[in-house]
Amino acid sequence: MKIFGSIDSFLETGDASLKLGRLVANFEFLKALLTYGSFDQYQIFCPTFENLKLLKQRLEAAISDDQILRRVILSHHLNFPDALRDTDFSAFHVGGWNWYLPRLAYLRVKYRARFPLTGIIHSLDTPEVIRDVRELMRSPLSACDSVVCTSPSGRQVFQNYVEMVHAQDASLTFSARLDLIPLGVGDACFHPGDRAAARAQLGLTPSAVLLLYIGRISISSKADLAPLLYTFHRLVSAARDSDPVYLVLAGGADLENTQNLKMAIDELGLADRVLLKPNVADTEKFSLYSAADIFVSPIDNFQETFGISVVEAMASGLPTVVSDFDGYRDLVDEGVTGYRIPTTCLKAPDDIADIRGILEPALSSFYAAQSTALDQEALFERLRCLIADSELRKSMGNAGREMAERRFHWRTIIQHYETLWAALKKLALDMPLAQGAADLNLPNMAQVFAHYPSQMLTDTTVLMLSELGNEVMQGRVPMPATYEELTPLLPGGLLSSLMNRLVNNPASLTDIIQVNQFNFIPDQTRLCIFWLLKYGLLKAMPGQ
Repeated sequence: MKIFGSIDSFLETGDASLKLGRLVANFEFLKALLTYGSFDQYQIFCPTFENLKLLKQRLEAAISDDQILRRVILSHHLNFPDALRDTDFSAFHVGGWNWYLPRLAYLRVKYRARFPLTGIIHSLDTPEVIRDVRELMRSPLSACDSVVCTSPSGRQVFQNYVEMVHAQDASLTFSARLDLIPLGVGDACFHPGDRAAARAQLGLTPSAVLLLYIGRISISSKADLAPLLYTFHRLVSAARDSDPVYLVLAGGADLENTQNLKMAIDELGLADRVLLKPNVADTEKFSLYSAADIFVSPIDNFQETFGISVVEAMASGLPTVVSDFDGYRDLVDEGVTGYRIPTTCLKAPDDIADIRGILEPALSSFYAAQSTALDQEALFERLRCLIADSELRKSMGNAGREMAERRFHWRTIIQHYETLWAALKKLALDMPLAQGAADLNLPNMAQVFAHYPSQMLTDTTVLMLSELGNEVMQGRVPMPATYEELTPLLPGGLLSSLMNRLVNNPASLTDIIQVNQFNFIPDQTRLCIFWLLKYGLLKAMPGQ
């Protein structure tokens, strides 16, 4: 049986309006995996029951095929140790690389499991990344594991960090692979909607040319759009009156960024030519792709490692004009599917570089982005060329759609992942079991905080049913309810079995564990006994 596993629910928030690229990409990946994947079972372990319920709701809303949903098993993180003991996972994947991946590597050693670990990169521009890379290099990853990079540019950044860490400490090496698999788009992007209806909704005449930017509207985490407005002002002046040009700026935005752009639009006298649409819903987003003639994205921020909106635009049949920068560089075929606008960077001043680690993260990202400039003259010329030539727009748009279908459809991306996972699983089975550290050397709470309680429960403590426990057993008082997050640790059958065991029969903790008829692991039995003690259903014998 082929079993996929993850301790990442691929759903970090309950806010459906949040359009952060990582959040969207991770959940879209999960939907695509379930839709196009060939695993017999998908075991996903969620951090909380609230997250588990939300994921179940989202999957049921996104996937109508019951046969697919029946292959999904949702569990709590607390169920993961049992799964490690009992399940032969074919692949184990998480929607990141810097939190779960090293910890999973240690757990795999401890539980003597044989499965490949993979995680994906997203942003790589924060000061903490080199620390996280160092932690990953210390962990027991192996040649059957991979950090999946979404673009060659992103892979080079990760490799640069690995080399920096190794230069600082030659004992640290990166044992895993850096495979290249891009993000994808689904069928909806290839059929964005009725063009005539979408343009009519915006009040566009048939001869009007619409430029579209879709992405986060954030000067600190995506792009400074003010230079684009100045270039667009020139385009408006250069365009023929019979072929007016318009610009839509759409995407997730906060009030401050929205107000700043609105002010710039008004100052340039572009209120009748620029439409600002913050926080658009997906249905409206696809309508905008349908209405547009040219997609433009002048990003300047170092956080981008891919650029899903560029691929969405290509799938919608739009020519793309983007920055020749980071992950964008690897998406647009120059002169075929669109144009890449040259960029220039200035080395950050030493004073800014020195304090980067203490700067508020958004400001740190903002200062770095302000040291990146697009060739505005080239942007103007490329856009003017496309505005004037409808046939060129059509040919580039068709080429972009064909490339998106061939390279970036989720169906193709999932096939790449399954090919990778099959190869890595074979390596995992052929390799000897990993040796070395089996945990993260996390502090033992009982040792660090041993002086906090009056005493510790020990294996020699003798326990008996309390007066309250007897009342519960006789049905005069209801059994206390356990908190939802504790249910994986406190099985009802074990709790009742332990109480029955102690009716008129005091016993030490060691004796209780040894005669456990349900064969639960000792640690789980201890937890159940302690919970009964905590709620007053058991009591320790005097002097214990």
